[in-house]
Amino acid sequence: MMDKFSALLNELGSLNGVPLRPDPSRRCKLTINNQLPVYLEDKESRDELLIATLVIEIPPGKFREIVLKEALKENNLMSRLGCFAFSQRASQLAFFLYVPYKNLDGKKLANILKEFLEKAFAWRKGIDTGQLPHSARNEKKGPSIFEIH
Repeated sequence: MMDKFSALLNELGSLNGVPLRPDPSRRCKLTINNQLPVYLEDKESRDELLIATLVIEIPPGKFREIVLKEALKENNLMSRLGCFAFSQRASQLAFFLYVPYKNLDGKKLANILKEFLEKAFAWRKGIDTGQLPHSARNEKKGPSIFEIH
């Protein structure tokens, strides 16, 4: 009998014609367009799946500050898909998302991955070209402790 993570990977792999299975650490690494490593990791204790990637290296300096400031703004959007973080060890922008297993199947995961990858590649291209993607800047922002009166 297959556990839910293995079954989900099997279903996703069947949809894409690529056999997928977890490694001993309960992870599965996908390399997208030979550019972007995406990790799927079973977070059984949380009953969630973690989707994560290191988007691109950000060189030190003023541009890094701008990128990280914009990533923080993006994290505050109500309809955000995932969260940005900075990996000091790798000097890269990280992007991750926790997805509850409840009602998750291969097709839903494929759709979530599609949106996740679109955003990751948009930020990768933006950082690479120096033109950050235009996010929903006018979109309603989430609650902030700094707005409490």
